[in-house]
Amino acid sequence: MSFEDLLALEHRRLAPQYRARRAEHSSLAPYPTLRKLVRKLTVTPKKQTKKQLKALRRERAALLCVLLEAYQRDFDRLWEAIILTALTPMLSIVRWKFSGGDPDDREGLFLAAVGTVIRTVDPRRKPELIYPIIWMKTKKRVTPKLRKEHEWRNLGIEVEADEVPDETMPAPEEYVLVDIVSQANGGEMARARVPADVLARTCRQIEAYVGREFGCLPTADQRAIYEHVRALKARCKDLEGKTLPTPRPRRAAASVPPESGTHFREGVLAEAGAVESMLEAEAEAATEADSEFEAEVAGDLHIEPLAEAHAAEVGS
Repeated sequence: MSFEDLLALEHRRLAPQYRARRAEHSSLAPYPTLRKLVRKLTVTPKKQTKKQLKALRRERAALLCVLLEAYQRDFDRLWEAIILTALTPMLSIVRWKFSGGDPDDREGLFLAAVGTVIRTVDPRRKPELIYPIIWMKTKKRVTPKLRKEHEWRNLGIEVEADEVPDETMPAPEEYVLVDIVSQANGGEMARARVPADVLARTCRQIEAYVGREFGCLPTADQRAIYEHVRALKARCKDLEGKTLPTPRPRRAAASVPPESGTHFREGVLAEAGAVESMLEAEAEAATEADSEFEAEVAGDLHIEPLAEAHAAEVGS
């Protein structure tokens, strides 16, 4: 059985008690039955103008402040059930749009956190912003616990946890961080995360996204987030249906071969071989020149060989 079904059963059980105690608070006089009060807090009429929706939010905020004051006096179960009924839209956001654990775990963490918040929040301080204040305080309690929840279903016995990426938090480069002065945070700085692909949408689509994802925040906070995202979009116009120009390929520089040829070692060996051949040719030419010179000298002086001269002496 879901939490909404349990609330419906609680409403039927507490309806007589509400009829008996609603006279304690003048703000509840227009709602004689618990069903009418629940419809006022949860059902939004169709085809409402912005002015009518703004007035409806003010009425709901005033009723919630009255219920919180009554609950914080004696912590009666009647007022607690009505307050949780008024906050069920926040429960749907945590259950289906948050990450970390399964939907039932997220629902349990939200109910535990909001139970603490409605006991301690001051409904007399900025009553027109009571819904955003409860949302921010509850979110601060739920988000750190969801970050510690890991998806262990894909882990095996031999798989180290550090080697498995944490899928509960997206990569930092996939989000754009927007810092604003938040009214819901008491005029202090607050940080919102916007997916980077939102910058590629049109301004009207960005405005619709901010209104859908940050609908629990005041209008001023939504406008501040929208203005920051639009300013970032102005700096990144290339993301909207455009691509960066492809750089022209550079022409390769013409390679100049060295004087000795393409390969240095082959050029050196060729030059060494040529020098060696030239030296050998010069040596052969010098040897031939010496032989011719000796023959000319021997013919002019009539020099006989030493062996023939010795033979002639012995014969005489």
